[in-house]
Amino acid sequence: MYIDNLTLAAIATVFVILLATIWVAHRANIGHRENIRKIAGNYVLILSNEEAIKLCKAIHSLHPDACPGLDYSLRVSSNGDAKISE
Repeated sequence: MYIDNLTLAAIATVFVILLATIWVAHRANIGHRENIRKIAGNYVLILSNEEAIKLCKAIHSLHPDACPGLDYSLRVSSNGDAKISE
């Protein structure tokens, strides 16, 4: 079976485009997993700390579209108070 140069170039081009698409999808997946990890960590903190709940409600009243874990992060200080960290 004989493959001419045009067919070989087309196959190579499709292969490169396929590899690039897989690489971009993989990188996006890593970013999404990191965002989900941040959101889950803040969610656990909010569920377990009354101070964090009050802080989130205050932020939500000022900025209804803000999302804990993405737009801002919560941390607990050594004395148990919830604080915003960026």
